[in-house]
Amino acid sequence: MGTKRTRYVAAIAVLLVSLGLLGAAGWLAFGQGKGRGEQTPAAYSPAPVHARTVTPALPGLRVDCNAPCRVWLEALGSGEVLRTGRCLPEETVHWAEIPPASYRLHAYSHGLGEEVSRVVALFHGEETVALSFPGVLLVEPEPEGAEVEVNGRVYRGAVRLRIPGEACPHRVAIKVRAPGYQEYGRETVVKAGEVSRHPIALVPLPT
Repeated sequence: MGTKRTRYVAAIAVLLVSLGLLGAAGWLAFGQGKGRGEQTPAAYSPAPVHARTVTPALPGLRVDCNAPCRVWLEALGSGEVLRTGRCLPEETVHWAEIPPASYRLHAYSHGLGEEVSRVVALFHGEETVALSFPGVLLVEPEPEGAEVEVNGRVYRGAVRLRIPGEACPHRVAIKVRAPGYQEYGRETVVKAGEVSRHPIALVPLPT
């Protein structure tokens, strides 16, 4: 009887030890004491973000003009010509991707015989520049040595007057006279970017 009881107690002891070992293993596997069946969540690792380098767009330039002309963009200092083009009053010249710097913009009108220029700073975005040519008054008398009067000022022979663009349209009074010829007079308006040309042949006095 004692032997059976001893075996029974030993079996219970072995069972308790086995249960204890299983509990310890569960404690280690599921969170070290956080509670039965409670797992420790895995640490969150966000996906790596790759930085993107955005290259700013290079500056651009639009050129408007009030007379047909040839235009070119010249680097200050070196005089290097970076862009060239043909500008018309109804068309805009557009140049893109110009290296950031200060430049001198030139324009030459063959019809007017005039050149204008200005410094432009191109560093950000797009700039628009309006080039304004002056108006030109041209009086060509016949005979060639005739006296020409323009708004009260007297000249001898052919007259070419440059009227600044900001003063246009500009009204002028023209008188032409020479010994032995009838005096001629008229009025006209000089407009910016245009040549007001007046070939005037005096009529000889009747004999």
